[in-house]
Amino acid sequence: MREPLRAQLPESYAVFVESEAVWVTPVGEAPAAIREPDVAIARPHPAVQAAPRERTVSAAVLEIEESCELVSQYSLVVRRVPENTVVAVCEMLSPTNKGAFGQIELEKYVRKRAECLAAGISFLEIDALLGGERRLPPSLTSLHAYERFAWSAFHPAGKRIWRAWGWNREEPQPVVPWRVEEPHEVLLDLGATLRDACAFNPWEALTAGAARGGTKG
Repeated sequence: MREPLRAQLPESYAVFVESEAVWVTPVGEAPAAIREPDVAIARPHPAVQAAPRERTVSAAVLEIEESCELVSQYSLVVRRVPENTVVAVCEMLSPTNKGAFGQIELEKYVRKRAECLAAGISFLEIDALLGGERRLPPSLTSLHAYERFAWSAFHPAGKRIWRAWGWNREEPQPVVPWRVEEPHEVLLDLGATLRDACAFNPWEALTAGAARGGTKG
């Protein structure tokens, strides 16, 4: 998705993929979110041999082992250079930010979205997942009639313009225009975008064939 955007934008814009890693558990309780760099380099410290000593250990009253999974969430961010100003954000919803592993990540995503809209940042949201909780802006609640949807918000001259697209599993994914910043608009093939997403995330079953862009799932 990043490369098609770069090809359509002037050199005065830079396109980044920003990530966040989240530990999630299958029981639906609050996950602990942690931010991790893509690459980390550390120098190991020499092991220090501690002198053995006798100690009394109290027995635990409860010990539970749970399986956890480290899930990466990605946002595509367009910045205007050289001032490095964020002008547009694209979010492809993941199971985590649709509340599949608890409400904390869902609420955090909704707050982030609201902050982008309040700041006048061009925003595009793509939801191709069949499951999870949907939190649509009040102006777009009619999109609940569709299994999948995408919507954008753009803010020219003190106004907010909403655009929305909805489709069901028997329909091809749309090609949508996204106004990044006046006067620049790019075209996104959602079928190709979903294929790229499923190449990095195990979402094929969750999207029930939606990643097969241009075909009926």
